[in-house]
This record gives sequence, C-alpha cells and structure tokens, in this order.
Amino acid sequence: MAERSMEVDTVHLHAGADRCGDAADTALAAAGKLAEKKPTAGMFGDFDEAHEFHGALTAAHQGHVEQLHGHNRALTDVADKSRSGAEQFTAQDASSADSVRAAGLGFDAR
Repeated sequence: MAERSMEVDTVHLHAGADRCGDAADTALAAAGKLAEKKPTAGMFGDFDEAHEFHGALTAAHQGHVEQLHGHNRALTDVADKSRSGAEQFTAQDASSADSVRAAGLGFDAR
C-alpha cells in the first residue's frame, strides 16, 4: 500500500480566515449603510403605480439588507472554522511530535 501524507499550511489557513473576517466586516458595514438609506414614500409620485413600485423597491431593499447579513454570518463562520482548523492541526502536530520524542527515549542512540 502506498504511503500517504498530509501537509497543512496553517499560515495560509490563518490568512484566509483574516480575509474572510475582513469580508464579513465589509458585508456587515454595507448592510448597515444600506439599511440607513430606505426608499422614501412618494418619491415616485402619488398614484397607485408609484405606490406599488415603492412597495416592491422597499421589499427588494430589505431583501438586500438581509442578504448582506447572511453573507456576514457565512463569512464569519468560514473564518472561525479556518482558525479552529489551523489550531487543531497545530495542536495535533505538537502532540504527535511529543509522542515520537517520547517513543525515542527508550532507545539507545548508537
């Protein structure tokens, strides 16, 4: 059976987590800015079609705000999982190195 190995670059995992965290912060800031700027009633006139269009625009606006909040949650989750994965790989690597060192103590180096 062929030997398999695995290599994990935890520096890149942390860098990716940082980028995802930055993107999450940007999405949250965008949601806040967009939520501040709501379509005003009567901006398209005072007739039925204008009111109907305003309602549709308001619903779409709210949908975009909610979508940005969703992006924030998803990106934050990816960042957290990436950091956690890097920490777990580092801890496992240290533990394995300790085990190998401990196993070697029982042998004479000649």
